[in-house]
Amino acid sequence: MGLRVGGLASGLDTGALIDALMTLERRPLLLAEARKADIEEKRDLFGELNTKLSALRDAAAAIDNLSAGLSGPTLDEEFLAYTASSGDESIIAATASTAATPGTTSVTVDALATTARHASTSFASDTAIVVRRNQTIDITHGGPTPISIRVGSAGASLQDLRDLINTDPGNLGEVRADVIFDGTGHRLVVTGTAPGAANDVTVGRIRVAGGGTFLDPAASASATDAQLTVFGLAVTRDSNSIVDLVPGVALELKSAAPGVPVPIQVSRDDEEIEARLQTFVDAYN
Repeated sequence: MGLRVGGLASGLDTGALIDALMTLERRPLLLAEARKADIEEKRDLFGELNTKLSALRDAAAAIDNLSAGLSGPTLDEEFLAYTASSGDESIIAATASTAATPGTTSVTVDALATTARHASTSFASDTAIVVRRNQTIDITHGGPTPISIRVGSAGASLQDLRDLINTDPGNLGEVRADVIFDGTGHRLVVTGTAPGAANDVTVGRIRVAGGGTFLDPAASASATDAQLTVFGLAVTRDSNSIVDLVPGVALELKSAAPGVPVPIQVSRDDEEIEARLQTFVDAYN
């Protein structure tokens, strides 16, 4: 236990003196901590102000019709908003952007864009060898690199062919092969993954073990473009998702309906305009 001499021996209240000296020593630290708390409070207030000003800036930029750099007018309308409606959603779905123009355009979907399909004749087994050995099979598609698969010395089954096609380095997802059971036998089905004539798929000659024809022409079809009629003019597109036909409107073709014009109407979206203005008012307030 330490020895402490109090005021009875020295005439001084040394305990109080020490406590006062310690309090005096701590004063710079207490002042620094108070200053720190004050700075942190101001930092938080400035952060809150910055957040509110950023929200106000963004709300104003959303309706100012100026480019991002404020150097001139934007190419898209920002203050006004538009909505698109289709006369028959089962044939065409429509969505408007800020680049749309009010009005009505009639679009007739004469045919949808389709993907290519090549099916084999029916075989009793999907694991038995049906393709002759040591042959090369070339498959072209819309991509830059054709698929070229090599059948080994043991020949190939339908499942072997499927795996060779799907895993070939030249197949970057443009072609898909499947083996299906049609109720009486097994077939290899090779399909393109993208619609449109430019993405057509051709399958080179496949020699069958024991002779015969491998591909079934009746169960095969080439890829085709979408066929449309707009303003009395025949129009083609290589996809069923179209963004360059009606200005500022994205069209999604759902089904073909030759001879049935579907009105695509673009009108001002007052509810969206009100919401944008309310966002600005709330940010300002």
